[in-house]
Amino acid sequence: MSKARWTCGHERGGVVLVGKHTVRICLVGDYDPKVTAHQAIPKALALAAKGNAVEPVWLGTERARDADLDSYSGFWCVPASPYRSMEGALRIIRFARETGKPFLGTCGGCQHAIVEFARNVLHMTEAGHAESDPASREAAEPIS
Repeated sequence: MSKARWTCGHERGGVVLVGKHTVRICLVGDYDPKVTAHQAIPKALALAAKGNAVEPVWLGTERARDADLDSYSGFWCVPASPYRSMEGALRIIRFARETGKPFLGTCGGCQHAIVEFARNVLHMTEAGHAESDPASREAAEPIS
């Protein structure tokens, strides 16, 4: 990973970033080569980068507790839940929310973001995910 050195300037009301920087995107989820989205997401990031340096890094939810989350530029909580560790996914989502780092949750990742927000911002302590806790009184339902 390269050390970031950002120089900011204003151009047409926006921010221009000057210098070399590798954008490390944490792909939160339990990688499965059989899941089409898991194969497509790194390719989509490379295309979206338009020649800029992007490094997608898979982080399994069971490893979230010990991960250095500060080393990532942003987080993408990917499809294919339920995750092996719901608490691991929620820890990363909370970190992104509290630090203001970019976050995207697609499919199950979006649902887990709703659970994290419900628990930690709305204080709905029994909030859960219908896939992993169907008996939860405050459940986020799968989006179809």
